[in-house]
Amino acid sequence: MFYKTVLINNTIMNYYGRICLDDIREEFVVKDSTGRRFVKVNINKRREPSKYGDTHYVKVWVPKAERKADVNYYIGELKEQEDQK
Repeated sequence: MFYKTVLINNTIMNYYGRICLDDIREEFVVKDSTGRRFVKVNINKRREPSKYGDTHYVKVWVPKAERKADVNYYIGELKEQEDQK
């Protein structure tokens, strides 16, 4: 599972979900100076929750000038984590 914590208006929001590693094309993977591999991502709020309750989506970050119309950049979905009492 992937967890993301965001501070909005002094309120901590927690999200959880999954990212499909098989959907990440090798061209999106970058290496740092130590050889570690990373993928730059954007996390955006959906206009409406999905039928599965997902409120946010994750996509690979690619500069606008380099985006291709036939490539799917979406790699995951997130849900708001409910308070655990």
